[in-house]
Amino acid sequence: MKQFLFLLLLYPVLSIGQEELICSLDKEDFSLIENGAEFPGGIGSLFQFIESEVKKVKLSGSVEKKVLVKFSISATGEVSNICLLDRKSVKEITSFDYAIIEILKKMPKWKPATRNGSPVDIEYIIPIDLKGE
Repeated sequence: MKQFLFLLLLYPVLSIGQEELICSLDKEDFSLIENGAEFPGGIGSLFQFIESEVKKVKLSGSVEKKVLVKFSISATGEVSNICLLDRKSVKEITSFDYAIIEILKKMPKWKPATRNGSPVDIEYIIPIDLKGE
């Protein structure tokens, strides 16, 4: 039986990156936002969504997987620009990494972040730590 431990930290970063699988932290605009983007049902629902989708992923080899992803939530609530922060080359990308990217692409629309009362694009960084037996 596998046990899942998710370390999920939502770290909002204003500014949109390019559509790539591997990315880095660049200069970011840390302008004040009034409200961060919100997953439908809140943070607990986000945890449940990711956990239920990860349980469907068949892990090969080691049962300990970690991935740090960055993604954008647009002013319309769409998820895009999903990329990996902790991989240095395409050769380091695993099938689990690809599965996480596909899971995040399935996320429903979010309630967008706002600044000065208007919806704005925002980026989030999420570390996902999967430990199983």
